[in-house]
Amino acid sequence: MSCIFETDIKEYKLFKRGKVRDLYEVGNKILIVATDRISAFDRVLKTCIPGKGEILTEISLFWFKNTEDIIENHIETYSLEDYPAGLKKYKYLEKRSMLVKKARVIPFEFIVRGYLAGSLYKRYLEGKTNLPSGMSEFDRLPELMFTPTTKAEEGHDEPVSYKDLKKELGSDLAAYLKEVSFKLYRRGEKIASKKGITILDTKFEFGMIGDKVILIDEVLTPDSSRYRVVENGRVLKLDKQILRDCLKEREKIDGKMPDEVPESVVLEIQRAYLKIKNLLLN
Repeated sequence: MSCIFETDIKEYKLFKRGKVRDLYEVGNKILIVATDRISAFDRVLKTCIPGKGEILTEISLFWFKNTEDIIENHIETYSLEDYPAGLKKYKYLEKRSMLVKKARVIPFEFIVRGYLAGSLYKRYLEGKTNLPSGMSEFDRLPELMFTPTTKAEEGHDEPVSYKDLKKELGSDLAAYLKEVSFKLYRRGEKIASKKGITILDTKFEFGMIGDKVILIDEVLTPDSSRYRVVENGRVLKLDKQILRDCLKEREKIDGKMPDEVPESVVLEIQRAYLKIKNLLLN
């Protein structure tokens, strides 16, 4: 299976090239193409994961469908047959793209945490949370936590307090986004748990069309969430943490963060993402 690292659709204007997705303006819509690029620690690596874009798209479409009663999403179509004629020759778009409504992006990432993991666990060890003492990594939190961040085009996303979020967006909109983020996480958790999957945390992104808020970008993918599965007594990490762990280990050994990862890690990530897709969709 070959990698698609970058796209070049000449018929339409490249609107944005993100860390993973290429966005094109198609009339009053946006074509989102999920490439096989991988990123971590605010960097895009030279390595890519064959088929990753297809997996991310299929998982996102699954979750968009299963949450559309909670909030409208940006999907118009994901079938190449329904795309404008100028796109139909790009056969690779079939499973890795979506034609979506054009929306004004709300410039924050809305993170919901159900378990003590990731940066929250680091802050907990440093005594920078209000969580009870004696907790261990991956313990269930007493209640869901809402930890939004800025959505930086370059550099690091920075934490934003709920108080500051209300100042930026207004109290009503901030309260709605917190409430809907919790509803989305709970829906994801309910569906995933029936398939033997634990979602430790995730992030959502939203946009606006006029005064209406819609769900955009990707939803509950292994790129945007922490997934855990217990199999034969072993806890499996089935998300981008595999990549982060590899990069941090190489940094300890080499003194710098690498731009590539070995083939063994590529295969491990590919297998992990495929496993989540198959558990969810089958």
